[in-house]
Amino acid sequence: MEVKNKGFYNVVEGGSCPSCRGLLIIDNETGELTCSKCGLVFGYQTPASSSTTGQSKPVISRHMGVPSSLAFHDKGLTTEISEEDKDATGKTLSGIQRHAAERMRIWDKRSPLDESKDRNLKRAMNMLWGLAEKLSLSQTILENAAYIYRKALERDLLRGRAIPGIVGACIYAACRNAKIPRTLEDVANALGISKKELAKYYRLLVTELSLNMPLMDPILCVTRIANSANLSERTKRKALEILRIIDETGFSAGKNPMGLAASAIYVAALHEGEKITQSQIAKIANVTEITVRNRSKGIINLLRALEEQGKG
Repeated sequence: MEVKNKGFYNVVEGGSCPSCRGLLIIDNETGELTCSKCGLVFGYQTPASSSTTGQSKPVISRHMGVPSSLAFHDKGLTTEISEEDKDATGKTLSGIQRHAAERMRIWDKRSPLDESKDRNLKRAMNMLWGLAEKLSLSQTILENAAYIYRKALERDLLRGRAIPGIVGACIYAACRNAKIPRTLEDVANALGISKKELAKYYRLLVTELSLNMPLMDPILCVTRIANSANLSERTKRKALEILRIIDETGFSAGKNPMGLAASAIYVAALHEGEKITQSQIAKIANVTEITVRNRSKGIINLLRALEEQGKG
């Protein structure tokens, strides 16, 4: 195909629109390859492809703009009508045409949110982005949470239920699935709702969507708690060693992973001679002091029993 310069635009000779057989032109300002008759956009021409002779080969792109994503209410595939009152050739629109274009812009902005599900989805996705930023979560977790939310919306699970609660449950489920150490308390505090309410919505999603959630590994919680408590690397390694022993003996079955990790860190700190109280560890791990006390006693007794067996 040959491109000839016509001032505001370039004409692509030897090519035509497959829809209406109209003339293909390239906008010199935006580089868009469009049909002069129906306005269909086929791609763009990179600045590097232009030449001094006025001839170049247009580069066709299959997608322009922000990458598509489930974390956007429209999946990132929205279209916008330009605010410039000019046609494809760069000529200024007449008064009647400007009025018609303005009405088209207004309806173009309103039409994607006509249905209640679309409005619900837009609000929920905005909330997902804010929550992911508060909890320092990756784009992958955000995508997974958005996918779970869309499944819940398709199953009509949101009728009569609060959007923040469902959004929080989706984020927590995505974290559990990816084995990211985020607790119900973390998500509930970031949303400003109760842990009990969030747990109710999480159970609803697991039951109705048949989600297979892996158990949280206490080992993944050690680094987070130890760093918050400003403990040494020796204490971290000792806590990880204790947790591996606990896992081999089956002591961890049915116990809160965060409480177990906090107790292992406390026992490791005692062993390494670092000063930290049970209340400090419990506050950092978002568990009760009684949990840390009871689990620590159990761990100490288990380690003593294993040591005696080794001597015997």
